[in-house]
Parts: sequence; C-alpha cells; structure tokens
Amino acid sequence: MKAILVLLVFLSLVASAQTKKAPRRQPKQPSAPTVNQSQTPIFVNVKFKNGKEVYGRLIDISPQRISVDPEDLDVVVISNLSDVVELRLGERPKLDPAVMTELDTVCNALASLAAATANISYSEYQQKLTQTKAIVGNVLQRLGSTEYKDNPILISLKKALYGFETASSIWALRVGAEQHKYVFETSSLMQLLFEHYPEVKTVDWRQGDRWLIERLIPWLWVQASAHVEAARLQLARLK
Repeated sequence: MKAILVLLVFLSLVASAQTKKAPRRQPKQPSAPTVNQSQTPIFVNVKFKNGKEVYGRLIDISPQRISVDPEDLDVVVISNLSDVVELRLGERPKLDPAVMTELDTVCNALASLAAATANISYSEYQQKLTQTKAIVGNVLQRLGSTEYKDNPILISLKKALYGFETASSIWALRVGAEQHKYVFETSSLMQLLFEHYPEVKTVDWRQGDRWLIERLIPWLWVQASAHVEAARLQLARLK
C-alpha cells in the first residue's frame, strides 16, 4: 500500500498538469479527448481486488479515484483507489517480433475455437479443443515462464484457454453416466472457476449454491471469447 501511495503522489502531480477528469464510465469521445494529446501519455497497469487487471493510459488520479483509458475496452474505467491492490507505472509494452507472431498464432487458433462453439456436439468440441491445445498449449506455457509472463496479452489468452477447457470439463458432467444438471459451489471445478472468473458468482441465473450446466457452458464460451478479442485488439495496436 505504501508503494501505491508513493506512486499516487507522483502521478497526481504529473497527471493533474496533463488531464481533465473523465465522466464516470462514459464512452470514449475521439472528437473531444479528455487529455492534452500534445503531452507524453502516462501508461499504468492497475490490478484490482476482484482479480481484474487493466493496462492503459492514465487519465486522472486522486486520493479517492483513478481513471484509465484501457487498451482493450471502448469505455473509460473509473475505480475507487481503495479497490486497487497494485499500481505500476510503465511504458507501452513492447514485444519481440517473434513473440508477437507466436501470440498472433495462438490468438487465431483460439478465435477459431470460439467460432466453432455454435451448434457443436460434445465429441466435436473435444476434438476441436484438443487440436487447439496442440497449437497453443506449449507456446502459452513457455512464454509464461519468461519475462512476458505478466504481459496482458498473454494473460488474456491463458484465461481464454482456461475458459474453453473448463467448459469441456463441465460439459463432461452433463453427458456422463450420471447426467448432472447442475454444478455446485463446493465442487473443485467451481472453486477453481471462482479464481479465474470471479464474476460467475454474480450472474443473475445462479440458483443459490448451484449453476445450471446448460447455461454455464455458453457463458464460459462468451467470457473466453471476450478474452480472445481483447488480446487480438491489443496485438493489433502493437503492430
């Protein structure tokens, strides 16, 4: 927390000279930017208590709030500073061209899997998932042990693959011998899912301590696909 406060003081001095405060959750207005474009932008990586992480251009910061223009969203993110667990100042991330090529390959493979989820059978999905993992698995594992392990593009792609894999594991409960209809909060699958996709706890179709499998699977596909798209947009900006 001390590190955040020190960085807060520095950023407040710089950002206050460059920016005007953005309206809460207001869509970006390219024709009326909220910062002086002639100034050098400040990029920050913000990690929140709910596990989410945002990298983007700092718009405004105060002892109470922080406003960031993310790389992969079309809205300004405004949060209470009390919800921030880590705040790091940094330049726009740079990737080795070879690494960008690898990530682009992974992104395309996962996008292909996402597109295939419409009207697909369990056996077809298993086959497509296996093919995709053969393309992306080694790359994500290897880059995860390098200096790129905290890169937001890699994080998005790893979360996407986890979502697709978890959908497969949950689907297996539905087509297995016992033909499960629900997956329960106390199950190991849901406990792991809470760590990667905590927002599943707040879906309006949750039924107490259980989730309907027929709704959870497509929900996971949507979330995983969103992470693929976020990675694709970030890669496009770096090209």
